[in-house]
Amino acid sequence: MRSHQLIPQLKCIKVTKDSIIYNIPLFAVGMIKKVLIADQLASYIDPIFLAPQNYHTYDLVIAAVGFTIQIYCDFSAYSDMAIATAGMLGIRFPENFHSPYLAYSLTETWKRWHMTLSFWLRDYVFIPLVRYCRNSLRYLPIFLTMLISGLWHGASWNFVLWGGIQGGIMMFESYIGYAKLINRYPYLKPISIALNFFLWSTLLILFRCSSISVATDYYHQLFYINEFQIDSMHWEVISLSLITLLLHNIDRVNEIRHYFSKVTPVLIVPIASIVILGCAMVAAQRPESFYYFDF
Repeated sequence: MRSHQLIPQLKCIKVTKDSIIYNIPLFAVGMIKKVLIADQLASYIDPIFLAPQNYHTYDLVIAAVGFTIQIYCDFSAYSDMAIATAGMLGIRFPENFHSPYLAYSLTETWKRWHMTLSFWLRDYVFIPLVRYCRNSLRYLPIFLTMLISGLWHGASWNFVLWGGIQGGIMMFESYIGYAKLINRYPYLKPISIALNFFLWSTLLILFRCSSISVATDYYHQLFYINEFQIDSMHWEVISLSLITLLLHNIDRVNEIRHYFSKVTPVLIVPIASIVILGCAMVAAQRPESFYYFDF
């Protein structure tokens, strides 16, 4: 957040019954996403990303999609809980995720994903680079901004490559006017959303792997087609992923607050409190830190 957005609010901290009722359902939703979805997916995903060469193609495909859901649920849960906690104190935090998996391009994804970072990079990296490069190197600022975004996550080659590849794709999207093309032919949007989700998930493999060599093993094994077989663990990952995607369009801060504000406080406060307590008890059995704490 920018200092001018936050610091003036710190002088006006006030806890009220209305602010708690308004925000406790959002906090409960964050707990559900973190404990009952992200952490459950992590138990399946972590061993596969540790040694991908020991698994079959179907394991790697499901793990890649599972991590795409895990990282969203984990980080958006953290954001929801932070926004809700601040709201209970009378402080307004901006939305950080806006249904990013409904984006039709990587450029659109980054307008919806980790928005506080995206807008910071836009204002303090991209716009100054545009002014410096002007018309001579029109698309270079996009590439450099995404390269810096990769480095922000960690000083390792897999993050550099992850940011650089995205920057290259986003340069191409800008060059061909991809957004205008999709808006001109709206029937292409569902296909574009599906393709963008596939591309995002594929690139996240590079983000999740601990090194370039591990990522290379993953991609090599991923396209080594073999017998397809689904077990109960796979179905759990698939089910949690589908539930998340089906509810993705309403998984936004204002939407969550709006829907739950229609429920009487006499009902919603006890239910939300039970959900929070229950999730806390589940999390206590196998504590998992938030994924983005690593950055």
